[in-house]
Amino acid sequence: MKSKWLFAMCAVVALASCKKDDPEEEVMPPASLDYRSGVLVSNEGAFGASNGSISWISGGSITNDLFNNVNSFNPGDVVQSMARHNDRGYVVVNNGSKVEVVNLKDFTSVGTISGCDYPRYFMGVDDNKGYLTNGSTPGHVMVVDLTTLQITSQIEVGQGPEKMAYNGTYVFVANSGGWAFDNRVAVIDPATDQVVQFIEVGDRPQDIVVDSQNNVWVMCAGDTEYDENWQIINETESTLVKINSSTLAVDGTVTVGVVGDHAKHLEVSPDGATIYVENNGVTPLSVSNGEFGSTLINDDLHSIHVNPNTGEIYGTSVPDYVSPNDVIRFSASGAQEATFEAGIAPNHMVFE
Repeated sequence: MKSKWLFAMCAVVALASCKKDDPEEEVMPPASLDYRSGVLVSNEGAFGASNGSISWISGGSITNDLFNNVNSFNPGDVVQSMARHNDRGYVVVNNGSKVEVVNLKDFTSVGTISGCDYPRYFMGVDDNKGYLTNGSTPGHVMVVDLTTLQITSQIEVGQGPEKMAYNGTYVFVANSGGWAFDNRVAVIDPATDQVVQFIEVGDRPQDIVVDSQNNVWVMCAGDTEYDENWQIINETESTLVKINSSTLAVDGTVTVGVVGDHAKHLEVSPDGATIYVENNGVTPLSVSNGEFGSTLINDDLHSIHVNPNTGEIYGTSVPDYVSPNDVIRFSASGAQEATFEAGIAPNHMVFE
């Protein structure tokens, strides 16, 4: 009990206040610390430096190095992403070839998922099973037993699998191409752990969400071809592709920006009626008519995330991979609300 009390006191002392445009820091008593609330931020860290970390935003304050503060070791080299499933957090460590698993209430380590070589994103499928995208070329979805934290099998899906989306019937996997090339979404039946179909979309699909109609939207970054001297010889445009979840057919394609933009990130509003696209700023697209509205945020952001409870938009700013970088919170209408200094290269977020 004494060690938990000491940690809680340290965590309060370590709370770093927001920058001056933020609300006044709210200092919480140790008994109120519960990391199931608030926003968890995964910070990649510098490649090869093993300084990836987790930050926690609660109210107007941010706590950095949360994982290390609690467990006395860093999660590892390149914290690619983090996922929440039930009362556990899954910290995907890309270059470290593992997933660190924590109890979300107090953030103590409960184990490590190993046996992967290039993990990217984790998703809980049900109480007993999770999926983990892994590999650059070829790529697989690893099937994880959540009781033992063991990889029990793998599903071949394509080149460079990245993010996944689950619409309650199928899991859709964006095959980005990795170090090769791909332009397909793999459709997995989680009842059988088998791919039932590949859907051709745009070049290098990166991000994927489900809307209010249960349809799937895929952000395709577009491809870049180089010559032997690494000079660009050809590029294709970024596209946003809609997949009909009933027919598993492409229902429409929207061009994003101009050739050379290579948009990668999208999010969905809490009601599923609006898709947010990050491409040198954040622009909404109406699910009902497939048309873009006016740009909400003009900042060129490293990644975007939407709080499913409040609709607030969170963006990350990563000018380098050396210094601590910012997480910026905007209202649903795009007004800047607060800025938090997180770890090195914040990239992914988990909400309560």
